[in-house]
Amino acid sequence: MRLYFCKSCKQKVADEYKCDFCGSTEIKKTSGYYLEKLLKPFLKNGFDHYKKLKFARLICSAIIIIFVILGVAIIVSTSHIEPVPGEVYTVFYVFGDEVFRVRRNFEPMLPPEPSQPTYHNITLNTPYLDRGSVSVRPSSASKGSPITLFAEPRHGYEFYFWESHSEYIVIENLYLANASFLIGNHDVAISAHFRPRLFDIIIDVSDSGFGDAGSRVEQASHGERVEIFAYANEEYEFYRWRVLQGGVTVGDPYSNSTFFIMPSSNVVVVAVFKEPTPVPPTPTPPTPAPAPPTPAPAPPTPAPPTPESPPPTPESTPTPTPGRDQF
Repeated sequence: MRLYFCKSCKQKVADEYKCDFCGSTEIKKTSGYYLEKLLKPFLKNGFDHYKKLKFARLICSAIIIIFVILGVAIIVSTSHIEPVPGEVYTVFYVFGDEVFRVRRNFEPMLPPEPSQPTYHNITLNTPYLDRGSVSVRPSSASKGSPITLFAEPRHGYEFYFWESHSEYIVIENLYLANASFLIGNHDVAISAHFRPRLFDIIIDVSDSGFGDAGSRVEQASHGERVEIFAYANEEYEFYRWRVLQGGVTVGDPYSNSTFFIMPSSNVVVVAVFKEPTPVPPTPTPPTPAPAPPTPAPAPPTPAPPTPESPPPTPESTPTPTPGRDQF
């Protein structure tokens, strides 16, 4: 019986050291060699060597087949047996993808449950609470779960963008009020940013041939001061401002340069021009007639000469007479 195998030509040979076909010396032992060693002490010497080994192979094969059949029968029969309290059974059977083992009192031992997933928190905030509100669903979740963000701006404001304070997530639709992302393996903090909503400003004129008007800005937010101005063409003059939309109050409606406070809506204001009012001519007073010429004055009449007066005669001084008054 050929108990050896040639590695070169892949043939079974009888010689342990050299191949009978190719002469190679790469010889290895087959399973028949080890079977002969195992059964040789138990076989009688009267049988032929080849027949003994062949018979032993058949016996071994039959024993293996019998054990396989018995194992299958035990598994099938014990999968439906009724439990008997107090008795001990060790039975393995397969149900779907799960493997069960039945032990004492037929209490099933299920496979260990997987560990509970770790939940991570999602924290939302906004720098200005008076501008809008935010919410998240769910507020905590395990790794890989989808998270939805919601932002609701207040009157006069609009949503701007989401800001993530974690490098482990990527927010989809960053500039939309309703956004989503997949949470990672860490807690997450997210901020929602709002900004004042901008409303349109339209400044028009009643007639394009009369003049022009405009404003410093084309858009403004609620509560902002907006300056407006108007210029009249030649032969026209500015009359007043007329509000068509927005309900604003113009500071001085009859001034060509004024302002108003922006409301929470679009504004349309029209500048009204008119033709100047003609000024009546001022009447000129009549010119008086010229006065007749004044005659020249007459020459003065010479005065008669005044006669010379004689020189005055000196008066004599009386000589005092001695009397009683002197004493």
